[in-house]
Amino acid sequence: MQTNFKQLIKVIPEALVLIAIIVTIMTWVNMLTFSDFGVAWVRAFLFAIVTVLPIGGLMFLALHQLICRVFSNWPAMLRNLLNGVILAVVLESIMALTTTASIQNFHSVNQFFDLYISSFLYALPVGLLYACITATTVNFKVEQEFLDQVKRQ
Repeated sequence: MQTNFKQLIKVIPEALVLIAIIVTIMTWVNMLTFSDFGVAWVRAFLFAIVTVLPIGGLMFLALHQLICRVFSNWPAMLRNLLNGVILAVVLESIMALTTTASIQNFHSVNQFFDLYISSFLYALPVGLLYACITATTVNFKVEQEFLDQVKRQ
């Protein structure tokens, strides 16, 4: 249990940086002027931390177990990549929704939807790139560390 907590503590700063980058992109896309960018960014960042961080952690665990069970014959890297891509799409759609809603600059439902789609599409490449990098490096190292720990016990 203690090693899982240590691994979680190691991942939190990385997740916060990723959230900050994505929220910056989404806030920039949503802002029509830069007059209140800082306030809008802080509001969106805090809202994303409260919503996306816990949801993302729980989704990662559940999705990882499901993908490992369903696609057990796939190599670990492909399973991690699938997990990362699904998480990137789902979590970024949630972040685009929360960021667009927290800025409250829209005058109609159509404008809200346009801002939501724009912020999602602008930030999606960052999330997909991150998913690819972590699937090939970070997740692989974490799995190897976990397997080594299981072998020691």
